Amino acid sequence: MLAGTLPFAGPTAAAVIAARLSVAPPSVRAARPEVSDAHDQALRRALALRVDERFDSVADFARA
Repeated sequence: MLAGTLPFAGPTAAAVIAARLSVAPPSVRAARPEVSDAHDQALRRALALRVDERFDSVADFARA
């Protein structure tokens, strides 16, 4: 884990899934300021709520 914590948490698996589907991912830089802005933005895009906002492929993600 890059941030040292899970991006989504909850008391049950259903709560974690609900958070994943309805809450934007937190910034990794909030927990680890040394992470570059470029890496933070790439991770946020990879975890975007809307599929059309995510990378089209793993290769695109790797190039980010």
